[in-house]
Amino acid sequence: MGGDAKTGREVRKRQLPSGRHGLSREYVAANQRERILDAVALHASRSGYWGMSLDSIAAASGTSRRTFYTLFESKEAAFLTLCDVTAEQMLATVYAAYDSSEPLAERGFHCMAAIIGFLCEYPDRANVIFVQVLTAGPAAVTRRDLALQHLADLVERAVSDGGERDLPPSTTAEAVVGGLYQIIYGRILNDRVSELRDLMPEMLFMLLMPYIGHRAAATARARATEVLSAAPPS
Repeated sequence: MGGDAKTGREVRKRQLPSGRHGLSREYVAANQRERILDAVALHASRSGYWGMSLDSIAAASGTSRRTFYTLFESKEAAFLTLCDVTAEQMLATVYAAYDSSEPLAERGFHCMAAIIGFLCEYPDRANVIFVQVLTAGPAAVTRRDLALQHLADLVERAVSDGGERDLPPSTTAEAVVGGLYQIIYGRILNDRVSELRDLMPEMLFMLLMPYIGHRAAATARARATEVLSAAPPS
């Protein structure tokens, strides 16, 4: 409860001053929208999709029901918007880390570090896109599936850019991403998202092994362990 209250206060810190402030209507609406989405992430991750209420969202965001309904048609609409925004942010972070000029193992390491860094930085949104999305109905699950497909497509692109030969079937990328998803899902579900950083070398091995073989993937795993051990704690 104390953590929820503290996080709710952090969301409300971005509340704009009342009265005349000279800000445009568009800026005010964008600020309210972002605060509402942060409040949805907070309460969905704490209480579950079905447990959060409009009153709790309004209280955490410093808005009103009337303001909520000027921006979103329903609780579901706000939740789905949050899923879309979070998936876009997560994928943009991964794409920004991708460098086709690097060896495949290096690309895998940097992309995996990017996605895990994002999840650890935004644990509430990570909970929404990996866990709560499964409880909110077919439209939400479709968004989860689309995000996973984008990641599988990136794996396929990375392998293609690397010019690897004698590759496994294209469905391998979907299987690898699905397996990594289950590891991430389990840690987020049990509020252990911080463990993902320590698991990254093993996850990198899982990602690379079907494409570069056991020995090369093990070398990449050892290198990842070395790099992470030398990095300052986050």
